[in-house]
Amino acid sequence: MKTFRAMRSFGLGLVLTLAVSAALDGAEPPQPASDDPAVKAKVEEVRKALRRAMILEMARGSAPGKFAKDPDLLDALEDLRRRHPYESLGQRLAYETERIRQEPKLASAPRLADDTAKQLDELERQQAAQLQRERRVELLRLLHANEVEQFIARSGFGLERVPNPKPRGLDLTPVEPIPLATVSPLTAEDMGVATVLPKTAVAGASRMPSVEQLDALHRGGLMSFLNPNLFGHVKEHGQVAGFEPHQFRAALRPEAYLQEPAKTAGGERWQLKRLELVGLLKHDQPAVYVSEHLPRMDQLAKAKVRSLSAFEEAGLKALRDGEQLKTEATTNVIRMVGALRATKQCLECHVGERGTLLGAFTYEMQRDPPLPLVK
Repeated sequence: MKTFRAMRSFGLGLVLTLAVSAALDGAEPPQPASDDPAVKAKVEEVRKALRRAMILEMARGSAPGKFAKDPDLLDALEDLRRRHPYESLGQRLAYETERIRQEPKLASAPRLADDTAKQLDELERQQAAQLQRERRVELLRLLHANEVEQFIARSGFGLERVPNPKPRGLDLTPVEPIPLATVSPLTAEDMGVATVLPKTAVAGASRMPSVEQLDALHRGGLMSFLNPNLFGHVKEHGQVAGFEPHQFRAALRPEAYLQEPAKTAGGERWQLKRLELVGLLKHDQPAVYVSEHLPRMDQLAKAKVRSLSAFEEAGLKALRDGEQLKTEATTNVIRMVGALRATKQCLECHVGERGTLLGAFTYEMQRDPPLPLVK
């Protein structure tokens, strides 16, 4: 009799172990071989607990599969839902809707240059990959839709199903505004003479970056500013849970993009002196938001604005004609205007068509120290 009880206890433990393992690995837990109602009930209890625990542990940023021992699990889940409710972005974007009502052509997608169309495709692929990697938006969806069963049943096993072993939680760590580089101002003469930038990286005495490298810098800025992990989960157009205003959460470093031969043999480097957001819809005329930091949408209400320079006007025209980046350079200064276009992810909240110009970045980089000019 004791032997039977030991075997029965062992069998129950094995079934529960398999149930836990299967649930954590993404497979459906096995059904108990025994018809014993107590065994079946216990397995089902474990399955339900695991499903609830997994979403809470992931929401907290813990490694998936850690068994939660929180006695107030359901209350904690409800607290998460209260802290990350669905909210309407309609009021925030009311200015956009009104301007487009007045000028419908602003929402129309321009005819994009071939390179611009390819870059838009690539940006969408990167945003989709970012969403898959970060998992925050998926967590928000699971939290509100209560679809943990689908999460567990998804194909794949274990960490294969969650590429990042420690996905970021629902609450993102706040970041301070990121300052731009401080460099000594140049006189008009010290800026040097007008220079045509090479299309691709080539060796040369001028040690100038190529347009391709500058374009990579701009795309890096777009991915940082338009990080889809901050978009939140969109239930329907403009109804979002967990939205965070667009912002840079890390410094944009030119040296990461301006590889040889743009890295100079003389010890100098290109510093990002200015990066400002060009607003196209909030004001009667396009305006630049002045900032000593990398752009943050949550600080625009208090930001000063200025009119566009002659170069920025020309750059904006090129973007509206379908280009992605407009540059001008002298020996020691590079200026750029780069497009912020609507990807399919953006259009879950913004008005317009894919490729619509929603804004732009205007950049100024300075060689530090500047090359001495031959007089």
